[in-house]
Amino acid sequence: MPMKESAESFNALLATALAALLAARFDTAPAPASYGDVVCKSKPNQFYTGHFRSLRLQQPCGRTD
Repeated sequence: MPMKESAESFNALLATALAALLAARFDTAPAPASYGDVVCKSKPNQFYTGHFRSLRLQQPCGRTD
């Protein structure tokens, strides 16, 4: 088993693969220049950042930071 025979190498590969999955899961593209009123409806794993006139999150939806 690779995880027993070469634990350090296996852990490094696993950490890289998991980090890539997390990066791909959350779209961190910049928000549009004009935010206006935004409604998130049925968009799981959506990521919002920035300034909005209003931001309505309807379940299931994303997260705000």
